[in-house]
Amino acid sequence: MPSRTSISAATLNEIARLSEAGSEMYDEGDDAGALACWRKAIALLPMPSQQWDTAVWLHAAIGDALDTAGDAAGAEKAFRAALNASDGQSDAFVQYMVGVLALERGDEPDALDHLRHAYALSGRELFDGPRGERAWAALWVLDAPVTEPRGA
Repeated sequence: MPSRTSISAATLNEIARLSEAGSEMYDEGDDAGALACWRKAIALLPMPSQQWDTAVWLHAAIGDALDTAGDAAGAEKAFRAALNASDGQSDAFVQYMVGVLALERGDEPDALDHLRHAYALSGRELFDGPRGERAWAALWVLDAPVTEPRGA
């Protein structure tokens, strides 16, 4: 496995340029252009690309763009790639999005695992918004211990 220092300054600069260009395109509504930039940036990372911290951000950006475009399967694939990159397990947003997308496709056990991690890493504020409220409710309803009502 190559060391983390085996990436050249020129390659790092090009990755940074593509990342920034992708972010600008995304902000301007050019999802296809943004995705192309981010994918080119990932392709520049020395193999295995998952060893690089930048891979977490790039895969998460791709996942976010695909999710916004309505491609839930593609978004989940990208967020799972982010989860498996470098320190992706400790990224609350990545854990949250994997959990939300798993919940939306009906895999409650997987969703709860990732939503628990997201909550532990970041707290309640990550669960704001309509999807977050549903995820928050699922986290506490589905994960709650089953008890009989009083007086039953």
